[in-house]
Amino acid sequence: MKRFYIHILIKNKVLFSTLPEELREEAEKSEYIYKNCICPIKRIMKRQNKEAVQDGYIYMCSYDTSMTSKIFSYYFDMLRTLHIAYQEKVKMIEGELIKDVRRLQHNVNTYNATIQDEITNLVPLDDIHNNWKEVVLFVEEIIKNKPRATAITLLKAMKFSTFITAEMTVHDYINADAIKLEIYPHSIHRIIKLSLQPYFLEFVENKIDIKINDCYEKVLVDYPTISVILGHLWNNAIKYVHPNSTLDINFHSNGKHLVTKIKMFSLKIENEEIEDIYKEGYSGKWAKMISKEGHGIGMFYIKRLTEMNGGYLNVQAGITVTKINGIPYAYNEFCLSLPREIISVPLKSGRG
Repeated sequence: MKRFYIHILIKNKVLFSTLPEELREEAEKSEYIYKNCICPIKRIMKRQNKEAVQDGYIYMCSYDTSMTSKIFSYYFDMLRTLHIAYQEKVKMIEGELIKDVRRLQHNVNTYNATIQDEITNLVPLDDIHNNWKEVVLFVEEIIKNKPRATAITLLKAMKFSTFITAEMTVHDYINADAIKLEIYPHSIHRIIKLSLQPYFLEFVENKIDIKINDCYEKVLVDYPTISVILGHLWNNAIKYVHPNSTLDINFHSNGKHLVTKIKMFSLKIENEEIEDIYKEGYSGKWAKMISKEGHGIGMFYIKRLTEMNGGYLNVQAGITVTKINGIPYAYNEFCLSLPREIISVPLKSGRG
């Protein structure tokens, strides 16, 4: 026989219980007090205590005649303490979820509003209303007369649409009860090129050259999450890389991983910041100085997504510093290591 049984009911649902089914109804009917009594089911003496908690109660009983009231009270106090700690943890998790949802709503609404602003700057809503019967011809005429502005608007809309997709992807994967990544072999070279496309306009505007070395290897990854990871790195590059510089992307094998090394002439990363940049909401010293703190998906989530794919991300701060208008820049490296597709070649058997 067990020394004691525990039963916790919250919002009319059993949160945790070691109490046999046949004894639960009796626990439900019990008074909210500590007492010794005869169990109407087992017809033997028992100790029990029942205490109200938020949205329910905790209950404990023992049929062990050798258990003293002091020991019983000690165990019940432990149960109460554990339940309080559990409630506090639940509140903390709920608070984090609410915070995460609010961040998602804010960022998605901001990106969506930006897309709408870009489009209405090109095609004013009042003009559409005044030409609604021939709206297609009207818009065609704008595109014909403003081809460059149209191209820029489309590229910007593509970028912010990518941001929205990234936000939704991170939210879905990070908060999922059971994460199911679709791991398949993908050409790392192709992933890099595709992920760069939404950011080409700003790289061009900032006169940042992009050099991608050839690589014919494949990595075993979940494509949506890797696209988010790379997109975040490119967005950071646009914010922190000095104009008129080069973004160098190289590859090398490291055992079972393929390393993508992204080298950029960007804001200096202080040595003490290397670990801090992976903390949620963190912005570096010099990013704050030039008012370019991040507000979207941070390195905190990027690190988690990378690890979910069986990879890891390392940041190597540049040593040689060049000051430009009082702001220090250095050649920093971001190394993304991802599982390689390793194809084994069967050995040919020779003739003896």
